[in-house]
Amino acid sequence: MATLHTGFGDKLTVSSVQRENAIGSMNIVYGRKEGTSYCLVRIPRYTIDGHRIMPKVALTSGSLVGEKCSALAYARRENTVFVLNGGLFNTSTLLPQGQTVIGGVSVTNTPMTDDMGAAISNAECYPLCIDSNGNLSAPYGRNADTQQMINDGILWAVTGWGQLIDNFLPTGQDKFNEIVHPGKEIRQCIGQYENGDYLVCTVDASRNGKATHDAGMTYDT
Repeated sequence: MATLHTGFGDKLTVSSVQRENAIGSMNIVYGRKEGTSYCLVRIPRYTIDGHRIMPKVALTSGSLVGEKCSALAYARRENTVFVLNGGLFNTSTLLPQGQTVIGGVSVTNTPMTDDMGAAISNAECYPLCIDSNGNLSAPYGRNADTQQMINDGILWAVTGWGQLIDNFLPTGQDKFNEIVHPGKEIRQCIGQYENGDYLVCTVDASRNGKATHDAGMTYDT
């Protein structure tokens, strides 16, 4: 299990009806493309009954802050309608890597220099940032300082791999060419529409001989 969860849910305690309305407001699409399975989830900025859905980041490995718990347990405890494992972490220490900000507090501020010994490029390891209005952005490079991010109004941040979209436009093949993990892999990306809705895309890949028949995807597929 990854150490970080990125969750979407109401900031306040919600009733069962509100929770059902939030789940019912999401649009989920499953499909296959070029030999792999994918899932697209569109999470609205507001539910059908007018409640604001806000993203946030939580550390649940028990390594630094917060008790150790599964994504499901975290979702139930926090009334989160959608949760995913995300962020870069050291598989030996279970500590997050890169820049991590939780609730306006810097948890880790260790810019990535390599991927557990593997080289990385300047086009990788961007912190995904969330401000107080729930807006997503990736305006900082991998050497950014979390205090500057917090001073700029960032409440939540988690470090991911490459930046696929910049200001609602594809970043381009030149940036994809710099990625040092370019092959077909399990992929997951988080984005935001211009109207404020969120999009999560998850792509599967066969591992360890599992007969799932999923090839994975490259960054630019």
